[in-house]
Amino acid sequence: NEWIRTFSQKFNDILTSGYSGNGDPGVKMFTGNKATSSEQFLLDDAAKRYDKQEKKNSKVTVKVNDDSYYRLTAKNFDILDAMEQDPSLMANRKNASDGVEQNDLLNDLKNLATDKSKMSFRGCNASEFLQCILSDVALNASRANTFYASFKDISNTIDNQRISISGVDEDEEAVNLVKYQNGYNLASKMIQTLTEIYDRLILETGV
Repeated sequence: NEWIRTFSQKFNDILTSGYSGNGDPGVKMFTGNKATSSEQFLLDDAAKRYDKQEKKNSKVTVKVNDDSYYRLTAKNFDILDAMEQDPSLMANRKNASDGVEQNDLLNDLKNLATDKSKMSFRGCNASEFLQCILSDVALNASRANTFYASFKDISNTIDNQRISISGVDEDEEAVNLVKYQNGYNLASKMIQTLTEIYDRLILETGV
């Protein structure tokens, strides 16, 4: 979507800066065939003029005079219907006074594919956008695989700790029970011995 919007804006800007073979100001070529919301937009002036001349109705397109390129997506990206029906609407020269054989504006459109000064997409020119997209996908896939492996290791560690705590080994518990019982018996005997020593100190050493 980002590349579509950037390329469409740069391409349309070049066309609107020139003139068609009929001497009319250039119109934008790239638009959308469906609005991104439930609201539909009106045809632009070029489409209306074409419909009036040909006495027919063009398909409804997003109004190309609207500079809100965020409305364009890879799904609704399209060529203006009026220009598709009448290619003479496309601008091909920079000056209205030039002859019909002049096509210097088309050279600018051609250079748009390779000249980074005219369009740059993430450091790449227009013709390299696919490589840029593929590199982004590869990088994101690598990051996703790394995160997945890391979180999987953490999940396995947590599961092992949970099992070690919740799992019951009868033999181990029996040994622990004997240990705790012996410890209790020793503590009881120690308390009894200290009690006897205390009694002797109080009762038998009195003056």
